[in-house]
This record gives sequence, structure tokens and C-alpha cells, in this order.
Amino acid sequence: MEDIRTAASNHQSNPIKPPIQSQLSSLSIQDSDTLTVSTLPHDLINEILLRLPVKSLVKFKCVSRSWLSLISSHQFIRAHFKFNSSTDNQRVLILSCVGWDYCFKHCSLNSLLYAQVTDAIDVDYPPFDAPLNLVSVVGCSGGMICIAIRATNLFLWNPSTLKSKKLPDLGIRLKEDSYYIACGFGYDEINDDYKVVAVVVILDDHDEPSSTLVMVCSTESGSWRRIGDFQGGFPLEEYGKFVNGKLHWSLDKEDYRYIGSLDLATEIYGKVEKPNYDKDSYSDSGLESDHDSDSESTLDGEVLLFLGSKLVLYNPGDVSYGDISFRDQQITSYYAFVYTESLALPTVNNATERQQQQLMQVLLFEQLNSAFMAGL
Repeated sequence: MEDIRTAASNHQSNPIKPPIQSQLSSLSIQDSDTLTVSTLPHDLINEILLRLPVKSLVKFKCVSRSWLSLISSHQFIRAHFKFNSSTDNQRVLILSCVGWDYCFKHCSLNSLLYAQVTDAIDVDYPPFDAPLNLVSVVGCSGGMICIAIRATNLFLWNPSTLKSKKLPDLGIRLKEDSYYIACGFGYDEINDDYKVVAVVVILDDHDEPSSTLVMVCSTESGSWRRIGDFQGGFPLEEYGKFVNGKLHWSLDKEDYRYIGSLDLATEIYGKVEKPNYDKDSYSDSGLESDHDSDSESTLDGEVLLFLGSKLVLYNPGDVSYGDISFRDQQITSYYAFVYTESLALPTVNNATERQQQQLMQVLLFEQLNSAFMAGL
């Protein structure tokens, strides 16, 4: 219980609230000698537990049924995430290549930003039943990571608790060259729900986008459901970027000047004009954060960027780059995501796979039939 005894003193930047502190002050020295967990006020226990790391809280679920119930509750999980959303509790997940072997590694964000050399250690990942070079990170939000294998097999994974869940099969039974899928992942804060979006773009005989089928799967429902067709064009990027509660994709060549968006809470589409930039000097950061804005990728005016396969710290003020060195010099970074350690549960109340496949087949038939009739 060392973590509990030292939690308050180790979080000076988050002092105990006055009402709780007064409860501590009211305890006499004699009381403190015989104080046990069972006699601590519930509010005080809650305040202490909020200050503990995820690894300790996972262990403390075994203390009692009441602690298991508290630590597993949605209210506590969200409060803990918000309370600990500083850079001290943020980590960087890296899908890297060492030699010819792909692997997931992670490291402290503070180490990445301030240490001369960063130690990136292996992290256990779900059994994907596929080589890691076929695995991609769709996105991260609220401490949860969405993983895709060839875009059709999707997983939710919490790298802090090592819990994962496979999403229901999309049930697509079309020729591989007759469609492509653009995915996105984010947290719907209004409805307290994680959502995965799959935009199935159906191609015509000339391999041009002709229509879309947009499906959403949430941890609350555990099944795919159809929403309105994609508006404003067709998404170009394989994975949308989650910013300010919305997923964003660059649009096809006819609307290349715009970025299409989908609000996860309202499920309403929108689009914004791209900023003007010199395409010869433009560089994509390639690094995402699990918060609702990309400011967590920026610190003191510096930004984490990818240059090729190297991760660097860029200062836009003097246009300078600082290389980030890993102790293992063989590491080559392909994707990097900043995430906050979280207790979030990747729970999906799965409908039966047969029901999901039947639904998708009906929807695809309707979509193809509509496209055929429109071409007559």
C-alpha cells in the first residue's frame, strides 16, 4: 500500500481539496495510529486513488469489492483520466521496425522531449494473428488505441491495462479491387462512448469513387449501424484524424482544397477549407494525440514531427530541428501516437457475427442497386 501512503505527497501540483484536507486535519494522532482503509472516509479514498498510476489501480481492484466497483466505474475512469492528463502521465506508442522485425514500443513523453537518450521498451499487444507489417494504428483517443489489420479487422486496445477487444466483422463480401475503406476512431465525450467509423467507398468500372456506405460501431452498442452517406466528396486518407470531437479526412481530387469532417456526437458532416501552404516545404507530422486537439503534440512552441522515418523536435520559431535519439539505435519509427495512461475499458457488447454480416450484405446490395439504377 506504499502508493496510497505517498500519493498525496507525490502530487504537489494537484493538492488535496480543502474539504478532504480538513478531514485529514481532524484526525488525531491516536486515530492515525489505528487508521485502516475501512475507516477512511469514502471521499478521501476517492481523492487518493485519483492520484495513483494505472498500474497500481489495476492491482488495487483486488483490495475489496467496493474498490473494484469504484475503480471500474465510468465516473472514476473519466475523472482519473482528466486528473492525470499532464505530460507526466503521457506516453508515446511507436510502431517501429528493428532490423526486419516490426514491434510496438512505448516511452515516456517527458523522456522523449527532455532526455538526451530515450529508452523505448517493448509493450505487449493483442494476438492479431497477422504479421505486424500488416497492422496499422487507426487512431487513439481517451487512452484507447484502435488497431486495424488490412482495414477490415479492427481492435480496441488499452496499452496501459493491456486489455483488448475485437470489433464485430464488417461483413464486406465484395471484390477487393471494387472498394476501399477509410476508417476513423475517437471519443464521443457528450455520450461518453468510443466510436469507430468505417467509410466504405465503392468504385465504378473506371476505378473512380461512385458511392459510400458509412458504418459506425460504438463500445456502448457493440454493433455496426449505418448512418448518412459521406458528404462533400470522398475521403482520400486511409485513417481520419480526430480533432475537437470530429474526424477529418482530405477529400478527393474534385474537392482537394477541402477537409471533410464527421462530428462523432451529432453524426453531422461538414468541411473546412485547407490552409494555404507551400507544397514544396510542407511536412506531415505523422504524430497524433489522444486528446481533442493536437496541442498535446506541442510543448513550449516545439512540435514533434516525422522526417522520413526519424522522429524530431521542430521549433517553428527559428526553423530548427533536434533529433530524438533512442538508446536502441536500430529503431525506425513508422507511426507514433501520444496517449495518456487510462483505465478505459475496451468493452464491446458484440451482436452475433452472423447478424452483422447479414446486415452488411443487405446494405451493400441496396447501395449497389441504387448506383446501378442511377446509371441507367
